[in-house]
Amino acid sequence: MLLAVLVMSAHAEDQQCKVARKNTVTQALAIVTEIDSHIEAVPPDEANYLQTEWTAAMKDNNMARYSLVSVRPYYPAWTLHGSLQRAKTDLSSMSGPAFGESLERYQVKKAAAVMVRLSFAVNDFMQYTQADNGRQQHVLSQEQQGHYSQQLGSLALMLSTYIDCTVDDIK
Repeated sequence: MLLAVLVMSAHAEDQQCKVARKNTVTQALAIVTEIDSHIEAVPPDEANYLQTEWTAAMKDNNMARYSLVSVRPYYPAWTLHGSLQRAKTDLSSMSGPAFGESLERYQVKKAAAVMVRLSFAVNDFMQYTQADNGRQQHVLSQEQQGHYSQQLGSLALMLSTYIDCTVDDIK
């Protein structure tokens, strides 16, 4: 009897893992895309200015120059868009191709990299919401801020489950 329960439990876990492996990337991409679509667009000229000045400040390790860039009104939106775009790029590449290693190993490595990207996105989202709350006209409502914060936070758990299930499939 105990063996039957263990077998049924293992089968249910296998099914949950199949679903997680099948749906996680699609769901994560949808969440990141949704959040990105609700952040105001940075005008192209401003985005070019921010990219040029931020790059120069980082290259020269010039904190005064960085400070001037980081107080610009679109800076929080620009950094958040960048973090979300990098997460989307990494998520989109998780299906492969894997050169020189199994697809499962490649997917685990990519999922781990996405988790790191998401930590930056969470930080950038917090800075963005702080800036947005300082405006008279908010881009995001308090309800949206809470919802998107919760969604971003849930992505790490989703990817952790994905990694666990994928590691179990490595032969």
